[in-house]
Amino acid sequence: MGTLFKQEPRNFHRIENSEKLIEQIEILKKVQKKTGLTYEQVIDTCKMLELRRRNNLYADNGDIFDEQMTGFGELLQELISTISED
Repeated sequence: MGTLFKQEPRNFHRIENSEKLIEQIEILKKVQKKTGLTYEQVIDTCKMLELRRRNNLYADNGDIFDEQMTGFGELLQELISTISED
């Protein structure tokens, strides 16, 4: 769940060096060999999975935003009630 006040730095999982890139290429080659797909088809499948991941993250972000706005709304409602009682 997200937070309004103490957000941890995000980890973007970047490929920082050529060894990691080569490792990813080898993984794709293994998938190609195992599935019989072309290298391009494997890459297209990876793209599709990345789009699915991105959509899931977007939906999760929306849920977190809704929760935070609900909490913010409850705080505002409490403040209005407190002010009205005075």
